[in-house]
Amino acid sequence: MLFNACTKDFDPAPTPTPTANTSYQPLTKGSTWKYKTSALPGNGEYTITATGNTKVINGKTYQILTSTAAQSGEIYIRVDGENVYEYGEQTSAGVTIKIENLSIKTSSCDQCNM
Repeated sequence: MLFNACTKDFDPAPTPTPTANTSYQPLTKGSTWKYKTSALPGNGEYTITATGNTKVINGKTYQILTSTAAQSGEIYIRVDGENVYEYGEQTSAGVTIKIENLSIKTSSCDQCNM
């Protein structure tokens, strides 16, 4: 007689389900963040402030924030579920590049239940 068994370690603590989390970039009107980077001239400090206003770009609604580092003075942030996106435009040699960048991706536990 031959017996074969397979076991899987069981974690009794449930894995929390990710939720929309804007604590990385709160969008409440008047929220302000100060950053420091080596990518900017001078002391590299800049400030971002939530305006409480929105703008629809390509059918998606973005929150408008002001930035002392942005050429236009504005940056656009969109929260979609668990992810935070930034939209920007850059012109070089007469060509404008428009891009939506995934700036924050919250971990997903879909693969945790394998």
